[in-house]
Amino acid sequence: MVRLDYDGRKLLINHTPIVTDEGKKIGMASVMQDITELEVISEELTAVQKLNRELDTIIESSHDGIVVTDRSGVIRHFNQAFSRMTGVPAHEAIGRQEEELERRGIISQAVSKLVVEKKKRVSVIQHVANGSVLLSTGTPILDDETGEILQIVMNCRDLSQLNQVKAELEEAKQLSERYHSELEVLRAQQMAIEGVVAESEEMRNILQMCMRIAPVDTSILILGESGVGKGVLAKLIHQRSDRARGPFISINCGAIPGNLLESELFGYAPGAFTGAQQKGKPGLIELADGGTLFLDEIGELPLDLQVKLLTVLQEKLVTRIGDVKERAVDFRLVAATNANLLERVQAGTFREDLYYRINVVPIEVPPLRKRKEDLFPMIRYFLGKFNAKHHVDKRISYESLELMQAYAWPGNVRELENIIERLVVTTVAPVIDVQHLPKMMLDGQAPSVAFPVERRQEAGQADEKTVYSTASVPATPAQEKERLLSLYEKYQSTRKVAKILGVHQSTVVRRLNKYGIRKKNDA
Repeated sequence: MVRLDYDGRKLLINHTPIVTDEGKKIGMASVMQDITELEVISEELTAVQKLNRELDTIIESSHDGIVVTDRSGVIRHFNQAFSRMTGVPAHEAIGRQEEELERRGIISQAVSKLVVEKKKRVSVIQHVANGSVLLSTGTPILDDETGEILQIVMNCRDLSQLNQVKAELEEAKQLSERYHSELEVLRAQQMAIEGVVAESEEMRNILQMCMRIAPVDTSILILGESGVGKGVLAKLIHQRSDRARGPFISINCGAIPGNLLESELFGYAPGAFTGAQQKGKPGLIELADGGTLFLDEIGELPLDLQVKLLTVLQEKLVTRIGDVKERAVDFRLVAATNANLLERVQAGTFREDLYYRINVVPIEVPPLRKRKEDLFPMIRYFLGKFNAKHHVDKRISYESLELMQAYAWPGNVRELENIIERLVVTTVAPVIDVQHLPKMMLDGQAPSVAFPVERRQEAGQADEKTVYSTASVPATPAQEKERLLSLYEKYQSTRKVAKILGVHQSTVVRRLNKYGIRKKNDA
């Protein structure tokens, strides 16, 4: 047999010898066969087999289950992923109808049957006997000429794994939220350690501002009434700044006579004046070198000292009284005042250039009466602080808290702190009640909650607004009952009424009981 290429054709030649009866070769018969087409078919078959192997490899590598059936729903092929999802081995499924798996309870629904009925792509949720949940999509493969279904290819995705990933993601999210919550608690605890209590939006915004500007080495002016906590904020800014390792020097400009204030601030040389120390003394400005200088009530600084302070701020040099030597100083200035410095500038009692020098970043702290949300947290903070300090365990009644809330607190946080410590050390009973409160809280004030007395129109809707004035507004029992009934009929919830009034829910409940107002099942 000989293979021969002739003129582009492939020939197969068979040579057969012709032999006589005596065994003598007398010739040869040759049969030639054109196998050109057979060679082409063979090459195509080899290519198809290679393509099938590659396709099988791709199907088997898929993480999703893949099932192929004919038009009758008989399973012709499926990959290992589908076997893993359903627990069905190949020998139990190949050659059987998908509906048989449904009848045996292995799968809840045959997808191929639905595809044949609807003649289009179909997606269903399949529940598997082993507990898996699959999203199966059947896609028909149509004959190009007749449009009849030839095969059905199903793609199956394991939703139970997706649900597990989703659950793990949700767990991670909850864990993150818990860590965030714990971080907020730790931050709040740190604030409490530093003497800062902030529940109101105003104070939270102020604290955020302090945190942002603390690392920035610029002058800060803290404004607010006496006792609102300006000094506490100044310490907080220092502690969160790059100068935290340096000294924090504080002086109240209004508490020291003018003739002594200069020597306290700038220091003096030996023998500068009668009574001066022989070795001289550095001033507070020098002592603040590398740290923070806090000038409280800077509005009380005399004009002549304002000039000297401005020079120090501009040149970073300080000269002691009676000395000619200049000393370099590097400090951050935080000033505070309860006065309107701009009015004093206009009146000529405060230098305009100094005002703009110290008023780089102004922070205005609202009085306690304008941030009632901070009152109860502060009471808890100071009560815990002084219980620990004096080794007692005092509590405060709700009625006392109501009166404290109605009180105007003209001395702000400083007054609150002093009163709480006084109550802790002077009250014999374990519970601080109304009769233990200072007389000024009781005089001319009815022990009733503050009620909405003003309405405002915003965006076309009426909104109840609780108004706290500098003086408590007593309400008669009839007025109190009328207002309470009006609010409760509107909101049908003691919690909502308590939130609007800014009091504890139990206070509203007691008032309703007092006036015989029947409560509904509220939340």
